[in-house]
Amino acid sequence: MDDTRYYGSANARDDRPSGNAPDAFDQLLGSLDGLPGVTSTLPTTIDLVQPVVGHNTTYVVRTFRQQFQTEPDDANKRRTWFEDTLFIKFIEGTRVVRLPLPEKVITAAIRQRESLTSRSRKKLAKAAAADRRKRGIVPNTEGLERHRARRKKHARRS
Repeated sequence: MDDTRYYGSANARDDRPSGNAPDAFDQLLGSLDGLPGVTSTLPTTIDLVQPVVGHNTTYVVRTFRQQFQTEPDDANKRRTWFEDTLFIKFIEGTRVVRLPLPEKVITAAIRQRESLTSRSRKKLAKAAAADRRKRGIVPNTEGLERHRARRKKHARRS
């Protein structure tokens, strides 16, 4: 599939007159907006201006959450889940880029951010521990040892 057809193009012709057929961004947005079982946020506009040169970049962000349900199973229970779609509009001068981001892309971005947060915390903790060792501060590991022993004891019971 041609990516520019699904995600829109990266030029100013994205804001077409109403006589032209809607692109995939508009089709997906139109199919979710007002649909039963769909909840959405209001569009959020973020203007980033570089102070010295006055270069302006605008982002418009809106999220839709769609509810899905399975047919009842043998126990007459339905499984319910939600999927999010994030719509981003990037405006820079005369250039407009519009991206609908599906659930898998959002999940990957969140997972990567959490991974970076975890790595950053580990680096800071190691640096702080090295600094404390350098200053001669010895950590009190007695409580940690008790906790590990209790955890090990409970793990054997299971």
